[in-house]
Amino acid sequence: MKSPIRAGFSVPVIDENGNCLGCLASQYDEVHVAAPEEIVRNQTWAQMIAHTISVYKESSQSARCG
Repeated sequence: MKSPIRAGFSVPVIDENGNCLGCLASQYDEVHVAAPEEIVRNQTWAQMIAHTISVYKESSQSARCG
């Protein structure tokens, strides 16, 4: 089966401690060169995702300890 993906880019999801939690990727079904604004947008989303994961981890640990 042939993949419909023709282009893509990703940015790392890094928490406040510098740990890489994963990546946020964008994929396109046609040839595409990411504009600087798209990269900045995904970096902003990656920062929000990292923060959300960190808050979740902290609350989960607190719940187990309390």
